[in-house]
Amino acid sequence: MLPFVIALVVVVIIAGAIAIALLSKRNGAADDDTGSKQFNYTLNESLLTPAERSFYGALKGCTGDQLSVFAKVRLADVFRPTKGTSGSEWRSAQNKVDRKHVDFLLCRADNLAPVAGIELDDSSHQRADRQKNDEFKNGLFAASSIPLIRIAAKNSYNPNELAAAVNEAIAAKKAKPSA
Repeated sequence: MLPFVIALVVVVIIAGAIAIALLSKRNGAADDDTGSKQFNYTLNESLLTPAERSFYGALKGCTGDQLSVFAKVRLADVFRPTKGTSGSEWRSAQNKVDRKHVDFLLCRADNLAPVAGIELDDSSHQRADRQKNDEFKNGLFAASSIPLIRIAAKNSYNPNELAAAVNEAIAAKKAKPSA
């Protein structure tokens, strides 16, 4: 009986090791010759698309020392479910912001408090799925204390016009009485 139990334990251990190895490969991680992990990912050439990079340069040029510009900020890093939201309501609210981002976020340079969000709208924003996402973002920012500025994607941007649009949106939000 004892040899049978030992054999069974050995078979279970071997089967477990094989299962772990197969799962590891299926999840995209496998040891290479150096012992480090290999992942099925490729490094992007840039954080921003060429259109976003062009806009970023114009935006940085018109914000001065008072504002810091951040790109592709997760909404979950800017907004959180309201205190007192519990259980499934909290998870539902969190899920709505978890995988979404704002193209650019302007923050006060001294304390990094958000001042305005900016969405760079290209032709993809004509799609129904993107319009639904845009409506959510519009509502989220409207319910907050900061504006969401929508800028049409172009080949180039006039820094003076861009600065005027940003300053106008920020000033308009400051002029509205808080609820």
